Formats: sequence, structure tokens, C-alpha cells
Amino acid sequence: MLDEIKKFDLIKEKKKGVFYLKSKAFLHFHVKENKRWADARCGKSWGEPIILPFNPSEVSIKKFLKTVKQYYLKTSAT
Repeated sequence: MLDEIKKFDLIKEKKKGVFYLKSKAFLHFHVKENKRWADARCGKSWGEPIILPFNPSEVSIKKFLKTVKQYYLKTSAT
């Protein structure tokens, strides 16, 4: 899944699971109370948290990547 994100133009993984778009933080992950989610920029600000369950199904992974791609497209256009 992270390999797919690494393929986006101008994305760099500066630390494991911490992605930058150009020189700005773009995506990182959180785990708290048995929940996992990602924060990602959506345009000029941070978008809604993107839920990513532990042991995600293929459907969950596709939904996660689709949302990240939408946020990426909006952010890269700014």
C-alpha cells in the first residue's frame, strides 16, 4: 500500500510512513486506542482523517488509496 503512495509524483518518504509533497508534510499515520488513521493535506490545509483498519481488506485498502489520491491531486494543484 505504501509503495503505491511512493509512486505519486513529487512524493518523498522522509521517515517510514511520513510522506512529503515537495517540501511540505503531506501524509502521516496515527495509532491510538486500537484505531489507526492517516492525516493528509487536502489543498492548503489538513483534510479529514482517513481511517485505515488494522489487517485491512482489499476494499479498505482501495478506499484508503482512493482518498489519499484525491487529497494528493487537490494538494499538488495548490
